[in-house]
Amino acid sequence: MFGNPYAQTDHICGCYYVIGHTNPFQSKRRYLPQVKLASHTTIGPLCVTTVLTQTFSNPGDEAISQARYTFPLHDGVAVNGYTIRYADKDLVGVVKQKDDAKQTYQEAVDRGETAGLLESLPAGIFGVSLANIPAKSDIVVAITYCGELKHDAAIDGLRYTLPTSIAPRYGSYPGELMHNNTLPSGGISITVDIDMVSSAIRKVQSPSHPIAVSSGSLSTTSPTSPFIPHLSSATLTLGTTELAQDFILQLLIADLNLPRAVLEIHPTLPAHRAILTTLVPHFTLTPAQPPEIVFIADQSGSMQGPKNSSLQKALLVFLKSLPLGVRFNICAFGTEHTFLWPRSQVYSAANLQRAVEFVGGFRAAYGGTEILKPLVTAFQQRLTDLPLEAILLTDGQVWGEEEVFRFIDAQIRGKGVDARVFALGIGDGVSHSLVEGVARAGQGFAQFVAGGEEGTGVEGKVVRMLRGALYAHTRNYELEVVYAEEEEEKVENGGVGSGVEEMEDDFELVEKSDANLQTSEKTSETPAVDDTNEKPAASFFDPTANLDAPIASSQLPANRYAHLHPNVLDWILRPRDPDRSPFVHRSP
Repeated sequence: MFGNPYAQTDHICGCYYVIGHTNPFQSKRRYLPQVKLASHTTIGPLCVTTVLTQTFSNPGDEAISQARYTFPLHDGVAVNGYTIRYADKDLVGVVKQKDDAKQTYQEAVDRGETAGLLESLPAGIFGVSLANIPAKSDIVVAITYCGELKHDAAIDGLRYTLPTSIAPRYGSYPGELMHNNTLPSGGISITVDIDMVSSAIRKVQSPSHPIAVSSGSLSTTSPTSPFIPHLSSATLTLGTTELAQDFILQLLIADLNLPRAVLEIHPTLPAHRAILTTLVPHFTLTPAQPPEIVFIADQSGSMQGPKNSSLQKALLVFLKSLPLGVRFNICAFGTEHTFLWPRSQVYSAANLQRAVEFVGGFRAAYGGTEILKPLVTAFQQRLTDLPLEAILLTDGQVWGEEEVFRFIDAQIRGKGVDARVFALGIGDGVSHSLVEGVARAGQGFAQFVAGGEEGTGVEGKVVRMLRGALYAHTRNYELEVVYAEEEEEKVENGGVGSGVEEMEDDFELVEKSDANLQTSEKTSETPAVDDTNEKPAASFFDPTANLDAPIASSQLPANRYAHLHPNVLDWILRPRDPDRSPFVHRSP
């Protein structure tokens, strides 16, 4: 995004102070040089914790009265601790009410004391305000953050990402960098320890950087310790390197798809526990009526170069994988937006050729990034007799995310529009908060394609996303979990439980059938369906499901072409020369 002083690319991981005008549009940042950077990550079955230790230097002859340390976060990542050492003092973060924390910080500043205040900036950014940094001194920041591991559809495994924004290269600072020729060159050392508890680790790999992997042990394990299959560690082969692109680590685990839970007991408070459960959706559904699919492609200036090439490749895979019978459209957006057709058209050889030519002309020359406008248009001009599947492809470098989320939520949950929104993040430094947030509001899912991922990695993610978009919309379902006590009670009562149907050792989606059930349904634009008759449960976890298999014609519903004109239906069912296709584009 260009010309926006608050764009996400203006917030890298660094320490700076402001010089010049007090107006943020006219002021300038001066960054302290980073002289050392180390990352130590611990990966468990469900979560990942990273401790990032950075050393900055104030090489100037004058003290800095006010400075700020900023740290970009992925969506769903939380800072749970930080320590800052400077002026021979350690500042340890404590939680206070926002106003009280600001007052405490300001009082320390007024007394000329060393102080720090951690606060939230716009989406995805945390900052610590620092006061009274002495001349010719170093600042050591140790920040700890944690989050949930993400699924990587390309390998059907786990994915950990360390973004380039935490280790900016020379020339990529959104401001002025203080120079000191005596300081060592920048670089980051990365250590990742993996403990899957009871699941064997099959493979550890990085599509972005050369790494050295030690199987069967952690980085802290003694060389004489026995081999343990659920342990592994990885480091950069070169020891340190500049992050020219996001660092990505992919893990293949033996029983990844099994539902699992982790119980954490509070170290000091009695009877305080927290449980985290992951229910891996591993099932297939019968595809329903072919939907309307609209691809919304970011063509703003920030997409220039490799990002745009990756976007074009992903779009071509999407287009050539579409099944007959769907209607589709493509929108290129930036400051303005352009749709290929005023209304979505039926997928055919001729329309596919037009779409391929349209995508081939993408040059990322649409200026700024305005995501909301094309989304609004896509919902306004949708075909109301078909479910809508919107697929957003973007690097997400834009503010105003909440407005986008609210609009999508209002359409799907508020108005009951039969639609879903999926999101594919493109490139390094992508805004995870935007991409994940769009998919969450749109009841779809998100995937990411980093700069170092090409070929089959992109294709696998695209095919899985398209497959998800072709499934019928599942709604009005409840998740029922049978606990051990209930199973024991049923055994004692001769197999009769307390209103809970017997299930096997998995989780099931049970369709609501009781008219007296309390629900939070909103009025839907689609006709109401009589669900008073109990229907069989759908398994939420099917170990035999093949999520990568192409959708066969035999799986499609018999009425899948009912919405098509007879001439179109004749062309689909009877093979003929594509040059004689009856599809001729006309504005509605």
